Amino acid sequence: MIDSGEATVLVDGKEQRVLKLGDHFGEMALIDAGTRTATVLASSDLVCSGVTFWDFRPLVEQNGVIGWKLLQSLIEVYRSERQQ
Repeated sequence: MIDSGEATVLVDGKEQRVLKLGDHFGEMALIDAGTRTATVLASSDLVCSGVTFWDFRPLVEQNGVIGWKLLQSLIEVYRSERQQ
């Protein structure tokens, strides 16, 4: 999660979106440990908070609100990438 600063998300070298305070990235890798689908580059000084897989899974399993927000976020990213 971004605590301060901005980062740019690139897919195949093309800018997809800009991440700002409160935005997050890397959640797909936390879910399936698969190949990265994007590159995230800091576009300013960037401070982030992170979580490990072994902490993330129980957090989502025990907190439906977090799981629901994560699903909404993933769908938003999916839909925006399909429109481009």
